[in-house]
Amino acid sequence: MAADRNDDPATDAEECRRILRAHDHDRYLTALFAGAKPRRRLMALYAFNFEIARIRETVSESLLGEIRLQWWQETIEGIYGGDVRAHAVARELAHALGEAAVPKALFDKLIEARRADLYDETVKSFEDLEAYCEQTGGALTETAICFAECGDRPKAREAARHVGTAWAITGVVRAIGHHMREGRNVLPDEAYSDAGLARHDLASSEWPDELKAQVAVAADRARARLAAARELRAAVPKTAVPVMLPAVIAEDYLRRLDRAGFDPLRADFAAGAVRRQLRLFRAALTGRY
Repeated sequence: MAADRNDDPATDAEECRRILRAHDHDRYLTALFAGAKPRRRLMALYAFNFEIARIRETVSESLLGEIRLQWWQETIEGIYGGDVRAHAVARELAHALGEAAVPKALFDKLIEARRADLYDETVKSFEDLEAYCEQTGGALTETAICFAECGDRPKAREAARHVGTAWAITGVVRAIGHHMREGRNVLPDEAYSDAGLARHDLASSEWPDELKAQVAVAADRARARLAAARELRAAVPKTAVPVMLPAVIAEDYLRRLDRAGFDPLRADFAAGAVRRQLRLFRAALTGRY
């Protein structure tokens, strides 16, 4: 990792904001509904997540990915030990951790989950897929709600894990087209066996009818997580609602997938951006994510 010699806090915060706006626009929009201090913390966290999530696609071999993940592991250990590296995201994360109590174990979990990405191992079952999504998206949103000063609220943290897991499952489905172009597919082996297909049957640009029911299974698991999170609404203070707003966007994407007959290549996930923003505004205002 290259050193960043600019140590202006305002510049660091702007860099995290730029990363989010360019590369994780949905989370960027949700963070805008937070107050000034929690917003800055959330953008630092989400920028860190982008840094570790993109490693798999920016390295030519797994060993290089391991080196970059190790760099971030050591960076996190340094922050908790009072030694901050010269990197804009690391400095912003250190600033955020100076304001809110967040267990280091959550960062360890996020980094370890990304290690599995480096090896393109197929997921065996939907249970395994959901577990992976909980270790990535679930852990991220739980960390985010700790930054929103809910670390001592177990039910709020549980609700956040559900929202983050639902968001990650939805993201897996939305990314199917992108992964197919890369020669990858992240649906579990169980999906193919139940559909009577093999992975190499996805060589064309068409989504097989046999797999639409399996996409529906993934969507149902995401919806079940959203329902579980909503049952815990009372445990989430209004100040922490912006952390939960990905639930609103996930619901919209799942609705579009349903309308497309669970064909992820036909679903228009980009449409309806203005309507999604209006729904975010209403959810932030009412607290009903």
